[in-house]
Amino acid sequence: MLRNYKLTLWIPAGFENRDIDPPGLSLLEIRACDMEVDDWASLFEVNIFGEPRGMLIADVIAHVATTGYSTSKDSTVPANRNYDFGDLLACP
Repeated sequence: MLRNYKLTLWIPAGFENRDIDPPGLSLLEIRACDMEVDDWASLFEVNIFGEPRGMLIADVIAHVATTGYSTSKDSTVPANRNYDFGDLLACP
């Protein structure tokens, strides 16, 4: 017995191919600011408490999202809870 099911097919953004993708495909996009520190640790396979690389990731996210930071040119960048990858890379 065949049944009709309504499915939504998701594919990571950037991997779509209009030549072969079925119609109605949805793109999966996750903003950097939607990830928790633990998500970043899993993504980079680091320990945020015991590994220097992990601690650096946690510190950068905390500065960018919560406390803000100062640049080498003595200007202050306020905290931004809606940060993106560029904001993380700009944090000294």
